[in-house]
Amino acid sequence: MLLRTGLSYNINEAHSVAFGYAHKGDWQEGLSKLQYLVEHRIYQQYLYSQNLKRTELTVCFRLEQCFIKENDAFDFSQRFRTFLSFQIPILADKEFSKGLYTALQNESFINVQHKERVNNLFFDQNRAYAAMGYRWNKKIDTEIGYFNWQQKESDGTTVSNVLQLTFTTTL
Repeated sequence: MLLRTGLSYNINEAHSVAFGYAHKGDWQEGLSKLQYLVEHRIYQQYLYSQNLKRTELTVCFRLEQCFIKENDAFDFSQRFRTFLSFQIPILADKEFSKGLYTALQNESFINVQHKERVNNLFFDQNRAYAAMGYRWNKKIDTEIGYFNWQQKESDGTTVSNVLQLTFTTTL
């Protein structure tokens, strides 16, 4: 489970900054029982959005402070995330306020502080995504896509292949 919230300030139409919090919880099999692992994250973010003709480009830089619960105490680490996304209209109106599109994105994570508390590696994970979507209006999008998640562990790389259904709304 991932719950994320934040406050964002739009500097202008292309630039915004945000400060936020995320709670992440995972169920994992322990030696004798099922355990609920908790992680708290505080983040600072810069977002750049630009239209290249009708294609929407988004670039995001995020610094996260992670507090991972381990044996009744929290370990602190810090990582940097970068995100690049394109929404490319296929069969859409001229303003791209409605219609079919494809979405392509990639997100990379690197450990910048206390990597020994995570996986002891500089590179943490990569997330690639490709989808088909429909924009119902300027405030509602629906997507179905393939999400490839590669996460480095101290003993190898875990690869997850995910079919993802996404509903996005902008208030």
